[in-house]
Amino acid sequence: MCKCYIISNIMALDRNNGKFPIEKIGINNASVINAFCSKHDKELFSVIEDKEFIFTDEQIFMLAYRAISRELYLKYCSTESNKNMKEYDKGQSKEIQLLIHMISNHMTKGTDLAIRDLEKLKSLYDEKLLENSFNSIKYYCILIDNVPEIMSSAGWLPELDFNNKILLDLNDKNIMFNSLTVSTIGLKDRKGAIVFAWLDVIDSKACIEFIKSLNEIPDDYKGSAILKWLFECNENIYWSEDWWNTIEVDKQKELIDSMMNIMSRGPSLKDYKSFSSCLSWKINEIKTNINL
Repeated sequence: MCKCYIISNIMALDRNNGKFPIEKIGINNASVINAFCSKHDKELFSVIEDKEFIFTDEQIFMLAYRAISRELYLKYCSTESNKNMKEYDKGQSKEIQLLIHMISNHMTKGTDLAIRDLEKLKSLYDEKLLENSFNSIKYYCILIDNVPEIMSSAGWLPELDFNNKILLDLNDKNIMFNSLTVSTIGLKDRKGAIVFAWLDVIDSKACIEFIKSLNEIPDDYKGSAILKWLFECNENIYWSEDWWNTIEVDKQKELIDSMMNIMSRGPSLKDYKSFSSCLSWKINEIKTNINL
């Protein structure tokens, strides 16, 4: 995957008819997570960067830890950018001004609450890491026959499942929400995996229900369901230019439009079958430590 695409920033909305355009970036820039200095990043994640990934509890824990750390780091950054976002509308069309204000309000509303929960969750991960205790990590790993064309490391509040059943009330500010993490990784022999994981020390019911709904999907459609979910609910995705160019233009548009849905009507995951032609993942194995 020598060339990647990423969704561009809010300032590009006006010149792209109110849509987030995609931009080409180098693979090295796509993989950078600036939550740690290079020294500590190397030390912390050597177990997944320098060793063969064999799905130990420790390796899966560290994938989740990296995703949670990244989410918290970006939320800290968001507190600053949210303050200035509404200033971006100067000189823009009325439609773009309204869109910028809508996005700003949406992002500002949840940032403080997200930081509250992520700080608590990160501290729980820190405790387990310092204790070298990794058996509280729960996971669902899909092993596929090729390196994923889409790379991601992120955390998500599992607010709904693949039947669009609501799992969380995100308006309830009295609840600490657990985050489901996803990491798409390459393995040896040009194979890959999609690793879902969470820390089972606080309420994990929504994480489990989401995974159950994914597990119930026939293997032939699991790839398209994950593809839909990544574009619909995930802010940190990068994808191969070669793969993107194989997708029909109307499907490219549908995927990009999916990324705007969360700003308007909220996510919807039920219509994943329409993307079945976009990926050709063959599932070799599913590894999990939860009862399904």
